Amino acid sequence: MNKIVSQKELDALLNEHLASESNEHGGPVVSGRFLDSGIFCLYIDGRALGLHESDFVFGKVCSMLAEAHQHAIINLKKCPYFSSFAIGEIARLAIERQRYGHHLVFVEAGEIIRDVIALTSLDQLLKVCNSIEDAEELLLNGSAQPPA
Repeated sequence: MNKIVSQKELDALLNEHLASESNEHGGPVVSGRFLDSGIFCLYIDGRALGLHESDFVFGKVCSMLAEAHQHAIINLKKCPYFSSFAIGEIARLAIERQRYGHHLVFVEAGEIIRDVIALTSLDQLLKVCNSIEDAEELLLNGSAQPPA
């Protein structure tokens, strides 16, 4: 039986991190919510994902969801780039999710992030969509598997 992560569990984990981190405008660096479909959506706000943020976002939050066997969408609209450490964590997470038959989809990634995804071949492990709605449809229709 799969464990389902609740919004309450997610909020507790995010609040633990948010107490010590804020973006350049004083708001949270990371926030997340479950969409009506039950798919988790994580929002990264406008800063490079360095070692600390990568460890938290990809190590704790997304691994918790992987253990629960849930799909995840990561909205990068306000994240102009991420670090090399984050690239490694993203690859690890995408492989882990595929092992369980679940997927990771990035949405609203800017040109720099899309270029990094292509240059590092991460596009073989995850999809990039233009909107949350497109990603949700992709995941719900079972076509989120990147081409072999």
